[in-house]
Amino acid sequence: MVERVILHVGTEKTGSTALQYYMRDRRNEHAAAGVFYPATPGEIPFHKWLTKPLIRAQPQVFIKGIEQAIASAPSNTKTVFLSQEGIHGGWIDFPEYGREGLRLAAQCFPLEIWVWFRDPLGYMVSLYVEMLRKPLGNPDWVRSRSLEEMLSDPRFLFDFDYTGFVASIEALVAPRKVVIHPYTGFTVRDAMAALYLEFDGQEPRHREALSMAAVTQIKHLNKLNISPEAHAAALSSIIATDDRSRPAFAASLAARRVAQQLEDRHGGMRTWDGRPLVDCWRTVEPSVKQRTKELEKSAVAGMTQAEFHAAVAQARRGNFDLFVTDDVIVEQATSLDEASQNIVLKGGRHLSLAKARLTDPLYRPLVVADDDGKDVKGTTRVDHFHTTRKFGNDPV
Repeated sequence: MVERVILHVGTEKTGSTALQYYMRDRRNEHAAAGVFYPATPGEIPFHKWLTKPLIRAQPQVFIKGIEQAIASAPSNTKTVFLSQEGIHGGWIDFPEYGREGLRLAAQCFPLEIWVWFRDPLGYMVSLYVEMLRKPLGNPDWVRSRSLEEMLSDPRFLFDFDYTGFVASIEALVAPRKVVIHPYTGFTVRDAMAALYLEFDGQEPRHREALSMAAVTQIKHLNKLNISPEAHAAALSSIIATDDRSRPAFAASLAARRVAQQLEDRHGGMRTWDGRPLVDCWRTVEPSVKQRTKELEKSAVAGMTQAEFHAAVAQARRGNFDLFVTDDVIVEQATSLDEASQNIVLKGGRHLSLAKARLTDPLYRPLVVADDDGKDVKGTTRVDHFHTTRKFGNDPV
């Protein structure tokens, strides 16, 4: 007898696809253990049919699909696991009557809604890059906008309203029926633990982050009026030739501040095992402090300015007094003279922002004052660099 019907609804960029392939490829062994993952059509690893009746406002069709999935389960089945992250991704588009399908499902079946939430900053960057990579499936306004421009769009920000999403689901299926999982980078492992299934250690590899330069190239590509075939070929070339040793795309200070505000809104959310969700995010990367120290050493070792500062920005929430990404961004500055482009940091040190650019147009060169007040004339390489540890209030 089926005791649980789990509906995994996302979110995007939290290992959903990896989990779906894992469940599909091990259907038989999991079914023998009492966890049934219904068949999916063709090569698609998820249950695509779940979203169509919601967007078409056909709740009875939604219920019929779940009934058929349960009916196809072996007699020893205790848990039926359905997965479609498009439920979270499309929630904003589902009409109210379409959403009623979840209310009916909760009345007809022992329904649980499982959702993985990622820290807003990591989700923001990953989702933005993914939308750039797939422009033909997104509105025109997505194709070449910067991340900062995207953050001014309510539709983009809707995906980060975790509290609102959970509240709207619980209003349909009753409180405590939404099971929250923190994204740790090991979704398959964590899901198997929650399902009490054996994990064989085969966590799919994560897609490598694109460099800042590659993201810029893709944005320019998306502006071109070319055929889908030509676009796909050019995109594949950019990704294949991307030098992953270069700085990965990272959020600017403005985006980081928005992400921090979003994170603060979720302070009361708890995971399925009672832990504060925000605390789980902060323990995902315990080596951040060590990585930031290594980055400091790398600057003296001869990294280009672009490489060093983008890497610092990538080490999110590190205790640095400045971050540089696609624009010059200085944190914890006490004053800024717009005319001379001279920034005075706490402690009286000066940081001059030269108006000239490096050969890589994404970055501006920095000139940093040393302890004697003399400028170190760095142009393409950082010869000397100062940071003030424990300067900011960013959590690590």
